[in-house]
Amino acid sequence: MKHLKSLIVIGCIIIASFAVFCKKEEEEPEVVNPTPLNPVVIDTVNNEVKISCVLKRMWVDDSVAIHNCVVSKYGSNAGKAVFVSNAHHSDFYDALISLGADPGIDIGDPPDSTKNVNGTEFQVLVWWEGASKTYDINELVVDTLNRGFKCRMHNSYTRAVSTNKGCIYCYTACKTSISSNPNYTPYEYYYSGNKYTFRPKGELLPPEGTHIVLTFKMVQ
Repeated sequence: MKHLKSLIVIGCIIIASFAVFCKKEEEEPEVVNPTPLNPVVIDTVNNEVKISCVLKRMWVDDSVAIHNCVVSKYGSNAGKAVFVSNAHHSDFYDALISLGADPGIDIGDPPDSTKNVNGTEFQVLVWWEGASKTYDINELVVDTLNRGFKCRMHNSYTRAVSTNKGCIYCYTACKTSISSNPNYTPYEYYYSGNKYTFRPKGELLPPEGTHIVLTFKMVQ
């Protein structure tokens, strides 16, 4: 009898555990990567937004970038970016807001030389099929002043839409980009003559046209 009771108790525990597992699976569906046809994926569980991009090696092998990193293919600056996104810049902005991100201040147009982008901070992660790992943007791009790259949201939605530059993430603080790097200030980019450059590491990046998944992960 005791043996039977023990089996019943064990059976109940197994059933309860299975029920909890199933419920968790229902509450946390698997997050898929974005595609050119579904270019924006919002992951509210991990507080991140993934966007579909294409690598343009012109800005890796042949030219040195001074400003643009990620630009929407719908924007006029798409030809200047290392990563051209299939996502529209306004959709990217909405996706960040859906996570509860704070866009911060607007640095103005012309930019106020005393201000800097100060919205919610995100980590920028880069992955492609066949990559040895998921890279932080700091592992893939060298800046000549060795300040590195942060990503903060910018309160630029109205200007981003009206100018249609398409900027999603810029190497420097930018008046039109949805997010940008505060380590290079508006004063330095707009008023002091761009005394720096940014060089992606060609030996680590894949061939021209490779589909890239960029993840913007909210920094807690």
